[in-house]
Amino acid sequence: MGQEQTMKYPELEAILDTIKTVYNLDWEREYYFAYPKYKYRFDYAIPAIKLAIEVEGGVWNYGRHNTPTGYQEDCIKYTLASVLGWTLLRFTTIQIKKNLFVYPTREKPNRDYIRLDDFVLKFIKTKLEGKECDLSLL
Repeated sequence: MGQEQTMKYPELEAILDTIKTVYNLDWEREYYFAYPKYKYRFDYAIPAIKLAIEVEGGVWNYGRHNTPTGYQEDCIKYTLASVLGWTLLRFTTIQIKKNLFVYPTREKPNRDYIRLDDFVLKFIKTKLEGKECDLSLL
């Protein structure tokens, strides 16, 4: 596999460790899927329930995800993951560092705060119970 430097997000890994403790679900960093035909990997994955988490960095400084090639590759990767039955959650580094899934912004000042850890744990619980996810998670 490649020699790229692996980004670690301790705040997100703490949430994943809680999922491991509460639900006994192992998680992996830099998880390859559709391998060896395609060498795509998720930033984080819980393979037992086909849940992938992608950290979208470089949002404000035009990182790899914002280049035409990077954006196109992400579209291929995310569509392939969907076709293979994966559920994909995407978060920015700011959401992870602030532990906020939704929060007020200058453009949307009246939004409520929703903690990222609360959202992810509710999502996992709902998924494991076999229920449909809806906006009641928020």
